[in-house]
Amino acid sequence: MIMTYSKHGRSKQDCNNLIEHLLNPENESIEILAIGNSMATDLPGVIQDMEILRDGCGALAAFHHMSISPSIDYTREQLMHAAQALCEEFDGVGGTRPWILIAHTKPRVSGVGNLHGHLVLGHSDGKKCLKDRLSLIRTEVVARAVEHANHENPVKSRHAKVVDKLLRQRGKENVADWLITTFGNDQEPPKSSYGSKSRQAAKRKGAQLPKAKCAVCDAFVNAGNLLEFKTRLAALGFQIERGTKKNVWMIVDGSGNSIGALDRLLKLKRHVASAMMEGQDGFQDAKQSTANDRRTREASPRGDHTPARAGREIKGGPSAAGRADGEGSRRGNHKPIAEPRDPRRAPDVGITEHQRENGRRHRGVGYRRALITLRRIGNGIQNFNAAPLPQLPIDWDAKDIWGIPIAPPKYPYP
Repeated sequence: MIMTYSKHGRSKQDCNNLIEHLLNPENESIEILAIGNSMATDLPGVIQDMEILRDGCGALAAFHHMSISPSIDYTREQLMHAAQALCEEFDGVGGTRPWILIAHTKPRVSGVGNLHGHLVLGHSDGKKCLKDRLSLIRTEVVARAVEHANHENPVKSRHAKVVDKLLRQRGKENVADWLITTFGNDQEPPKSSYGSKSRQAAKRKGAQLPKAKCAVCDAFVNAGNLLEFKTRLAALGFQIERGTKKNVWMIVDGSGNSIGALDRLLKLKRHVASAMMEGQDGFQDAKQSTANDRRTREASPRGDHTPARAGREIKGGPSAAGRADGEGSRRGNHKPIAEPRDPRRAPDVGITEHQRENGRRHRGVGYRRALITLRRIGNGIQNFNAAPLPQLPIDWDAKDIWGIPIAPPKYPYP
């Protein structure tokens, strides 16, 4: 499952763009599954309620948009449970902010997971704004727990260590152990073939990146050697070109549009893909690497497992050990070690008395100029572009035009 998170609704145009996106007719079906904490009955009405609450408390954003994209076929009840978990994570149990859940049915290239949802949660309840600190990490924590509950293959996290820590703090050790058993202790962050911005940009040009990626992967799996792989790509209208970065090969279509990097599309290590393209007989090694990675993703063990980190040695000395036992200072453990001071560097003597005295003189001059300007305004002098007027004497008992005494300067004049 992939859950995305974004904070929107800073202007009327942002709200209209979201409504247009969620009601896009390219979806086979658009269904409102539930509306909470709002008397509205449609999407524009709920968004308008969120705008009113935003303006009422002076917030910058009106809502938070979260998408729920499962990798298997979900029912509408499962989609509702996932949305409820997100609402409880950000708005708390029995939240007061308006929200709406919209289900889209859209055919996927893989053939599964055609049903996905969009949750729009209000940012304000009229009094307080939603606390969205660590929103991306908290969204991943909810996604991993929902995957475990619905027997879905887990998605590799970009914040694996923090997600593991939060899961254990919330008493979900079984989910944390399940992730460690699937991916191991030291898992590398995932590398997506393309992002949502790249997909939308290619879509405007007429290219469908998801379909192209599946076609490239099928050509690679069914090919027996590199020449056959290139022939299959040519039949699909694609070709492989050397990228601008070192050891990077790109796949482009006939119009010159970039489909993506070869290593990311095939989920290979960069050096493995480079060895395959450089003619070092690495094609079979690349296919073996892809097969091993696929078997790892498909093997989704469930049940109680012994944590792989149970017998792991704690590194970092007494601070790390104390942290593992729940002790130690949270800030002190992460304090950087100061570098040794260069003996050739001049000592830090701070501000000298000479510099302090110069500061006093400059502040006194500025204060004197301000008093002169105020007195000129009080005397009705309007034309500041005229010839400079003679210096006005300083009257220590002077008063302004309203009869308020002018305070004497705090610093002696030079």
